[in-house]
Amino acid sequence: MTLTKQASKLLRTLERNKTLVAQEKLLLPEDALADKIGACNLLVEKGIAALSINEEKAIAAIERALETIHQICADTFSVPALPTQKTVLITNQEKRFILSTNIPRPQIDFKDRQSKYTCANTGPEQLIAQFPLSAAELTRIHPLLAKASPTPPKRVVHVETKEDLQAANAEILKHAVIGVDVKSHSFRSYKGFICYIQASTEEQIYLFDMLALRNVSEHMTFLFCEKTVKIFYKLPKKKKAIEKDFGRSVPLALDVAVLSQASMPVCLLNRMIKLYLNVQIHKEFHLIDWRYRTLTREIETQLTNDVKYLIPLAAVISQQLLLQTFLNISFNDKPLEHSPITPEEFASTHQIENTHSLKEVLLLREFIAKQEDESPDFILTSKQVTTLLKQMPTTPEDVFSLLPKISSLFKANLNNFLRVLHPAGRPSAFNLDALKDR
Repeated sequence: MTLTKQASKLLRTLERNKTLVAQEKLLLPEDALADKIGACNLLVEKGIAALSINEEKAIAAIERALETIHQICADTFSVPALPTQKTVLITNQEKRFILSTNIPRPQIDFKDRQSKYTCANTGPEQLIAQFPLSAAELTRIHPLLAKASPTPPKRVVHVETKEDLQAANAEILKHAVIGVDVKSHSFRSYKGFICYIQASTEEQIYLFDMLALRNVSEHMTFLFCEKTVKIFYKLPKKKKAIEKDFGRSVPLALDVAVLSQASMPVCLLNRMIKLYLNVQIHKEFHLIDWRYRTLTREIETQLTNDVKYLIPLAAVISQQLLLQTFLNISFNDKPLEHSPITPEEFASTHQIENTHSLKEVLLLREFIAKQEDESPDFILTSKQVTTLLKQMPTTPEDVFSLLPKISSLFKANLNNFLRVLHPAGRPSAFNLDALKDR
């Protein structure tokens, strides 16, 4: 490789990691961030110094700099100066939330992040082959569910390593019926990612830490076994998450909420558990940041409660249903599709005028979110969008006065947002129309 190509590669690497380092301002103390930047600058200086020697040594110096800069910028988990992760309990109108602070974005270490979590994948979403349940399959499933135990399992197994995953997978495959639940995170990611998968058999509950197991998840074959019946609660959302992260559809999947509708019109999980199993459980928290590690007792309780009753529920309901009624139930819900909110929907929901400025602000917010692998709400919340459209600030100072708490990415793109709010009289090379097909 020529010196020119290597130097160009170094420049692209620096540009690519510049944003990532900037985002760490939210996570790192000033001295730790300064150390990182200083280390990168030192490597660049060594590369420049090598230019005065000869081309061969310069290329070798740049290659070492490329590798080291990537490690310095991308590996946030190895930084000892990171503040301690902690949970924050918020109570509001009898609802409780567990939120987390100082958590590095775990998707940085996902091996498949380039293809699934960044804007590199700009084309339409890949269509996943679906497996509609046939009458023959439903005829076979009905007696399996009716014979299942109505007693929930008690033993909990934590799965965090490849070896434990392989052992748990082999054990789960021995069972004809299992319960499955999925916990995802979407606020600090454009499309979201799975944090936990819970699976239950009649004897045990398995809690799979998918942040630890993400790069070896191909060993989780029980999800795609065509002989194992999987019982979900609110199947479409969970199925969509699995399809996105694994690239495969889940065969023989049933939704216990749909199953319940054929017997009694009850949809909430805790109410179904009380009605069919006479067990009273209370949902302790209404929102949890599932990225938080290590597992606390409260979070473990919620994880186990959301999966341990799925098989007993399916068993009791199926015992109450005749086969013909069971066959008439439509379990073939299509997974939910991701689609950005339209200006018309936003204006109607938030009771503001549907203007050209609203359309442009939403488009820019969506583009930045996809580019940076963040959710649109992290860039700019719906309430903040509404405030901008109502007040139409003209200067950064006006924005800071209106919105005292803003994300680092919105602040970095503040001038571009002001340009789309007030395009007249603001000459710029920035072209929002060029983003529409990205």
